[in-house]
Amino acid sequence: IQRQRDAGHQPVDVRIGGVSVGTVIADGNGDWVMTTPAQSDGVKAITAVQTDVAGNVSGPSSSYAVTVDRQVSAPTIDGVGTDTGLSGTDRITNDNTLEIHGKAEAGATVEVFIDGSRVGTALADAGGNWRLTTPAQSDGAKSITAIQTDVAGNVSVASPPVTMTIDTTVAAPVIDSVGTDTGVVGDRVTADNTLEIVGRAEPGASVDVRINGVSVGSVIADAGGVWRLTTAPLPDGLKTITAVQTDVAGNVSSPATGYNMTIDTGGSFLPPWMHSVGT
Repeated sequence: IQRQRDAGHQPVDVRIGGVSVGTVIADGNGDWVMTTPAQSDGVKAITAVQTDVAGNVSGPSSSYAVTVDRQVSAPTIDGVGTDTGLSGTDRITNDNTLEIHGKAEAGATVEVFIDGSRVGTALADAGGNWRLTTPAQSDGAKSITAIQTDVAGNVSVASPPVTMTIDTTVAAPVIDSVGTDTGVVGDRVTADNTLEIVGRAEPGASVDVRINGVSVGSVIADAGGVWRLTTAPLPDGLKTITAVQTDVAGNVSSPATGYNMTIDTGGSFLPPWMHSVGT
């Protein structure tokens, strides 16, 4: 507490919340300075009273309000980006510019970190809300934290980490087999018109199976990435089979390499006939 102008060499009693916290003697210019004992956090109303050489005690000075604030908690992270894909809660996204938002003290500066590196700062509004959109990030799992510096200059510890996985690419699925290949094995001609199609994709991906460009069904790849689909009965003829996968982040692949299979159920097959028998 500094330079409250009074007559020189007079004792000045300094009070906080009406309670004396010390006495100081004004110098020849009437200036005085006093450092108080440590105070608790909160709003402090400071006044001063002087006693002159005749023993007259003045009324209190105008109150001077100061807020003591020595503590700040970690900010919160309440949301990260748009959780795209098959689930809205699995924290996997194909959006590589993450919009991160949370709560802090009103007016605080919030620093946001991804994997320990600062990616930007935001200012909390009067309600303590803050929001930041990051620059484009690389694919992979991200650990996101935040630190706030409040208006008093206190720096918090880091918030608990929030994870988000960025996944912006997906390869075409693979068709491994189409069965059952009846007759001559390996010639891709079958008398079975309900084809069992087996392949590989990303675990959890939705695989759309297409024959001659038309979807015939979809299936979810298992934890090992294997998928399997049996079609409804199909008409005879050459079938070109492809598949497209949509991964858990919502990325859609290009089609798988086409797999050809000819269905021939013998519907137009003529039995052999005997022309003649020798003598």
